[in-house]
Order: sequence, then C-alpha cells, then structure tokens
Amino acid sequence: MLERGENKEYLPVEGLAAFNKVTADLLFGVDNRVIQEGRVATVQGLSGTGSLHLAAAFIQTYFPDAKSLISSPTWGVITRTSSMMLGYHGGFASGSLDADAYSISLFVDRGLELLVAQSYSKKLGLYAERIGAINVVCLSSDAAARVKIQLKRLARPMYSNPPVHGARIVANIARDPNLFDERKQEMELMAGRIKNVRRRLHENLSQKDKRRSDWSYILKQIGTSSYTGLNEAQMVCKLKVESMRMNYLERASHMYPYICVILNLISRTLFTYLS
Repeated sequence: MLERGENKEYLPVEGLAAFNKVTADLLFGVDNRVIQEGRVATVQGLSGTGSLHLAAAFIQTYFPDAKSLISSPTWGVITRTSSMMLGYHGGFASGSLDADAYSISLFVDRGLELLVAQSYSKKLGLYAERIGAINVVCLSSDAAARVKIQLKRLARPMYSNPPVHGARIVANIARDPNLFDERKQEMELMAGRIKNVRRRLHENLSQKDKRRSDWSYILKQIGTSSYTGLNEAQMVCKLKVESMRMNYLERASHMYPYICVILNLISRTLFTYLS
C-alpha cells in the first residue's frame, strides 16, 4: 500500500473514482457512446442489495409514481428490492462479459434511460467486501451530473461512504491487462463448469426418472442458477418431507446425484398422489 501511495482514509460519498470508471467501462464498453459522452452517473454502493436500495431511494424520491414491472417467475429477493436491471453474474452464463451484458447493451442502443445495479461478490469472489455500484444512464451529460449529485445526497445519510478495499481490488484487476485476462479465462472455465454440471444433472434425472419426464429445460437455461420446474405443491412437499434447500447445486456440484434422487422422488410422489 505504501509503495502504491494508498491509505485507509475515507472515500468520497460517491466512492473510489478509479473503481467507478472501470465498473462503468466494463458494463457498457469503453467505446460505447454513453461512456464517451459522459452520460452515465456511477456511484459505488454496498454490493448488490445496497446499490439496489440506493437506486430505489432515488426512484422513490424523484419518481414517486413510477411503476415496477417484474417478470414471472422471478426470485423472491427481486420482488422485494428491485425494479431495475442487475449485473451480478456477468461472465458466468456464456463466459463472456460482453455477451452476458447483451440485454443492457440493447436498452442502451435503443436510447433508453435506465438504472443498472452491479455486484462483485460473485464476479470476483469478493463476498465480504460488499463492493458494487449503481449506474444511471441519462440522455445528456448534464443530466448525468445532476443525477450523481442526487445519488450522493441520498447515500450520505445511509452509509456516509463506501468501503475502499474491495473497490481497489476491482480497479487494480480491471486496469492490469494480465490480471484482467487471467480473470476472463477463469470466467470461461466457470461458465464451462456450470454447463457441465447442468449436463450431468440432466443425464442423472433422465436416467432415474421412470416416467420419462422432459428435463431438457435444465440444458436450455443458462447461468449459475436454475428454475427447478417443480410446481408449488411439489416445493411444499420437498420442504416438508426432505427439509432441505435448493441452492446447493450452484456451489457444490458433488450434491447433484442426491438432488436428482430427491427431485425424482418428489415428482413421482406428487404424480401418484394427484392421480
């Protein structure tokens, strides 16, 4: 730290400037016109939910009549915290940051104003650092400057200033070509591993399911999580009979044979009961 001239002084309310720059560049692309024209207001937040909270406070304060349209199905935490785009798992779906940010690029290309929350908990494994950001794409650089001022006003009484350590890690990796290339290779490996876990889960379920159900949706989905295909009655049965949670597959692939047995058991039990 001393060699790099770093310290542990408080950051400004908006966060580490180097982090804010690289996080916006990574999300939208350094050559994107919204970056070139200075139309993105980026403020460092407290990982994903903290960034969402800041964005929600901004919407509530300045757009109190705004409506949120949320897809169905979706994650429970999304309905409680979010009405905007999320950039949490970029790179883990396809192995490419650019490809996984397609939906964000599409909105930007169509000239829409939008808010995008980011988290580096999974992207870089910085779970304990609580490092994230909220990005607001505006129609002009003047609007972006004014939005940033308002975000800072809202952030000040919430948490005063964000943590510096994780922000420096992200900035250092993104600005070092060797480290950044290494991380991109790791993302490609992780994306490949996730696809392999999906394939093995599909194979195990197909082999164990005597009713020959169609489990192909597991292969069609992408990313670190998967919708199970179980209906509400089956999930209630699972929770009561098996007393387990369904978030193991993402972090522990060695569990998939057991999950296959449980999913198949629940599916057969409910099918027999309901028929």
